[in-house]
Amino acid sequence: MILKILLSLLKSQTINSDNCLEFIDPITDYDQNLWITLRDLLILEDGYVRYDKDEEGFNKAKVDGNEHRHPLNHLDIFCTNQATFKLGLKQKYADIDFIDLMDRNTDCKYLNNH
Repeated sequence: MILKILLSLLKSQTINSDNCLEFIDPITDYDQNLWITLRDLLILEDGYVRYDKDEEGFNKAKVDGNEHRHPLNHLDIFCTNQATFKLGLKQKYADIDFIDLMDRNTDCKYLNNH
């Protein structure tokens, strides 16, 4: 419910106001959790890691002679839309291995220098 209210407020015209208090007023009309959730979303780090098996992207890159710039199996790593990078994988990556890769409580994985 809180996210639904926040989305409604963010789509309203008050977000375009030159006066920030006009946007804050509707938020303070609700309970404290609305502001806490909005604050947490505003300071949330922008980024993710995703395993991708992208046949379409790989085939296009291969036709262009750039198959090593867009490998079939790869990890997409996005810190922001401006700073991204990709790690190629020699083969399909199993779900359990990806989960293990992201778990800070298990041993690290190492990159090969090829």
